[in-house]
Amino acid sequence: MVFLVFKTNTYASATVQVEENQQVVSSGPYALVRHPMYSALLVSLIGIPLGLGSLWGAAARRSC
Repeated sequence: MVFLVFKTNTYASATVQVEENQQVVSSGPYALVRHPMYSALLVSLIGIPLGLGSLWGAAARRSC
């Protein structure tokens, strides 16, 4: 998902700054959610413990 975000939005970065000719992106993953990298992080925080077979790990992530 993160690679798809960088492919869709070439201005995506860890630091927020306005650059010349920058445009609002509303296609790709941005058509579904405003912050697709945060959404991908939430899915991975729940999915990785489940994928590894650790229900306790998934429960601990949900309570945080």
